[in-house]
Amino acid sequence: MLSRYTKRKAEGGSEPPFAVIASLAAGVDVSLDWVATGKGPMRTSERMEDMIQEERRTLYKTLSPEEFVFIARYDAEVSAGYGAICEEDRVRDRLAFKRSWIREMGMQPDKLALVTVKGDSMEPNLFHGDIVLVDLSTPGITVDGIYVLRTDDGLVVKRLQRMITGDIYIKSDNPAYEVQTVPRDRLDQVHILGRAVWLGRHL
Repeated sequence: MLSRYTKRKAEGGSEPPFAVIASLAAGVDVSLDWVATGKGPMRTSERMEDMIQEERRTLYKTLSPEEFVFIARYDAEVSAGYGAICEEDRVRDRLAFKRSWIREMGMQPDKLALVTVKGDSMEPNLFHGDIVLVDLSTPGITVDGIYVLRTDDGLVVKRLQRMITGDIYIKSDNPAYEVQTVPRDRLDQVHILGRAVWLGRHL
């Protein structure tokens, strides 16, 4: 099609209709602004990238470091199985959270930690490789939920449920794993580090 219009133009013919120009430009990822003016990025993808970069620069200008809390992600894996060996609690890196969100959740920045899930016992709610934010401020069962426990083998993440009798059920969301019961007179053997309050994962 392009060669036909080029030949017609060379022979003194008319310009191709706008719809044809637009179709040709889209077919080769060329910006119509560049076709019309010869200015700016030639490729549509380049223009989109420029727009994204400009939006990022604008966003960074409006953000203040004081708005964020940087929570440590420890080099410790929280097993969603039978326990992961935790050699030492080294800080791998830090992730940024809005300070206002931390405040709205009623949490204290210095009482938060990030750890990585290992295993499949908490699927379909927690998957291997998920990052879990743990509230360390209340090392006990405040409400039924998902908690990080320290065992002889390392750290585990499990769903805890307190029964009327005072016993505790330690459960996995994956039905392939059995429920464990801790009698009320042995609760001191359950070392609860904190409650899981947020998760992040790769898609």
